[in-house]
Amino acid sequence: GVAALLSVAVTVRVLDASIFKENRPKQRFYQVEHYERDYDARAVRELLASIPADASVSASAPFVPHLVRHVNLYQYPIIDKADAIVLATLEWPYPETLEDFHTACDSLRHSRYWKLERECDGAVLFRKVRSLP
Repeated sequence: GVAALLSVAVTVRVLDASIFKENRPKQRFYQVEHYERDYDARAVRELLASIPADASVSASAPFVPHLVRHVNLYQYPIIDKADAIVLATLEWPYPETLEDFHTACDSLRHSRYWKLERECDGAVLFRKVRSLP
């Protein structure tokens, strides 16, 4: 009992004293703000569900747990052999800075190797171009 209580207290203290100042409410899983979204979560779930199960995917950290059925799953910015890249546009882009994330997203939008396939409030999906002109 005492060990469990101390464990909970230490966990809360560590999350409250995190060195990461950005997006602190989203780090605190014991507060309601952690579970609130500023985008259409249903539309994002539908976008994620549209990715074929056999596709290799690179995904923003918040989407990785929702895509575990994919055999080759990478946390963005690791792309490796991904066929699709799905990015959370309204979440903190860990491990990148906001500026680096926006630059990378803009590069993908203008890339001849990636095609914007689908976009919704909160997410964007790119597919690898199979044959180049």
